Amino acid sequence: MAAIPGSSDKWTAFLLSLAVPGAGQLWVRRWSCLAWFVAAATLSVLPLPLAGRVVALTVLGMCSAEHAKRSLEPGRQRGSGTISRVSCGGMRGTAVDLCIELDVPRPCNEVWEIVADLPSFLCIDPFHARVRVLGPRLDAGASLVLEHRVFGLTFLRFGRLLQWDEGRGYAFSDLSARGPGRGFPHAFFVTVGPGEGGRTRLRVRVRGRWTAHWLPLGLGQWWLRYVCAEHARLLRAAL
Repeated sequence: MAAIPGSSDKWTAFLLSLAVPGAGQLWVRRWSCLAWFVAAATLSVLPLPLAGRVVALTVLGMCSAEHAKRSLEPGRQRGSGTISRVSCGGMRGTAVDLCIELDVPRPCNEVWEIVADLPSFLCIDPFHARVRVLGPRLDAGASLVLEHRVFGLTFLRFGRLLQWDEGRGYAFSDLSARGPGRGFPHAFFVTVGPGEGGRTRLRVRVRGRWTAHWLPLGLGQWWLRYVCAEHARLLRAAL
């Protein structure tokens, strides 16, 4: 089955399959929905304790949801970028410091052309759906509007170019509309430089402050690792 034309909301597919394993795949017209439906039906009739059945169906729903979401993400486009390091250590107190390093088999100037296209490159991200640069030039101080989409919800965050070093990298903030001290204020630091064997080393670092004090620490650390791994996977697929 081919995907529905214009069906770009991967989070709708995610939520559908989270509720009913296979439903998201059916929505995007993937034959794999049949396998998920069969798996869910099989678990439903197995002679398991109720708690065991609930846990099994929950895990199956999460796996199906992730599979459905990925079916609407672009596949590998350009080449064979290699992830050399992903540091998703999480938090020290409320401080967050994440890092992704990618070796791209392209010259630095070619990688920079991709990275410098902010509206496109910044959307190679698990949650950035659209980025607008407010200003005629990409200089430090230019304002950014970052449209986020997660779990079917769309909301705006705002930022500013903190640094722009032509050909080498830049930094920008990503702040909540509720204020700079709320909603996980953080900044991205993107750098491009020569790597080994004629490759280019792309480095994306995220530093910020964790503000979701209502969330258990272990769950917050797991979430950060998941987001970091997803970002690395998307970068590798695109580059």
